[in-house]
Amino acid sequence: MHPEAIRHLDRDPVLRPLIQRHGPLGLRPRRFSTFRSLTEAIVRQQLSQQAAAVILGRFRSLFPGKSFPTVGEVLATPPERLREAGLSRAKAAYLLDLATRVRQRRVPGLRACERLPDEELIARLTAVKGIGRWTAEMLLIFNLGRPDVLPVDDLGVRRGFQRAHERDELPAPAELAHGGAGIRRVERPLKLPTGSVLRPLAASGGGHTGRGIPPSSPRRWGRVLPLAFTGVGEPKGTPPASGKPA
Repeated sequence: MHPEAIRHLDRDPVLRPLIQRHGPLGLRPRRFSTFRSLTEAIVRQQLSQQAAAVILGRFRSLFPGKSFPTVGEVLATPPERLREAGLSRAKAAYLLDLATRVRQRRVPGLRACERLPDEELIARLTAVKGIGRWTAEMLLIFNLGRPDVLPVDDLGVRRGFQRAHERDELPAPAELAHGGAGIRRVERPLKLPTGSVLRPLAASGGGHTGRGIPPSSPRRWGRVLPLAFTGVGEPKGTPPASGKPA
């Protein structure tokens, strides 16, 4: 972890005891292909971890002898066959749309993703049917290891902030985005607890008591991306505020 990031966040009276208690998070990006990462994300949407694992297992079993199917193999699979694995009609259509776009190089591969800035990459990924901003942000965090991603629509982020700041109500996504839009100085993630909600958790400002996020702070706004897992590395899907599938 970058020492400057630790020093900056350690000035925050809310974050300081949590950082000291839990320390840095040793997050290792998964580095899956974009196709695999988004395929698994689509399958996991709106499912518990256990149910998602079962359906992913059935999906992989459609392609014996492979740890994960290729784009061509998925495109050659009829939607009815995909549905036999437990995928909904919509998810089967999403996977075929994803595979088509990957083959056409309209979805960037892993190396191409690394060259794109966050917002441009999110725009490219959310053009795929069934991929919303939240899912794209999860790819940036868990697959690419991007350190400065603030998924403000995520319920765990909001609950984590609420708990850390001892607030009675959840902060609105716009409130978190406003507070996190300041100076970006945190270069590596830190881990903070979210209680029973295991999600990415983000955004805190120095010297603030939790009664609302001010537009500025004498100690400067910093952004922290604490991460917690629901088992295998990517949190269970959360419906975004827009209503578009995650």
